[in-house]
Amino acid sequence: MEFEKIESGGAIVFELSGFLKGRPTGYDMLDEIRSAFSSGTGKLVIDMSKIEGADSSGLGVVASIITSAENAGAALAFSAVPANVDKLLKMVRLNTVMKIYGSTDEKAKAL
Repeated sequence: MEFEKIESGGAIVFELSGFLKGRPTGYDMLDEIRSAFSSGTGKLVIDMSKIEGADSSGLGVVASIITSAENAGAALAFSAVPANVDKLLKMVRLNTVMKIYGSTDEKAKAL
């Protein structure tokens, strides 16, 4: 998995691509997200439009992002979740604790 961090309209957007998994890049991204929250970032968007799939460690990264945002009191949105990943999120019920939007523009307006 690869990610790009972009500042946009008062929010930080992480654009993900490839296969969502923990090691090594997923955990590196999680460290950057936690650092952003520590620095006072209050709005975070995770753009998943280029994600090809996910494994259990990738779902763990998603759960950790959600928990980190809650602990920081930050707004968090996920956008453009592919159908195969959405199915996994529903299987483990992560979809019940996350805001999912169809597009990056839609999620940015919601925050």
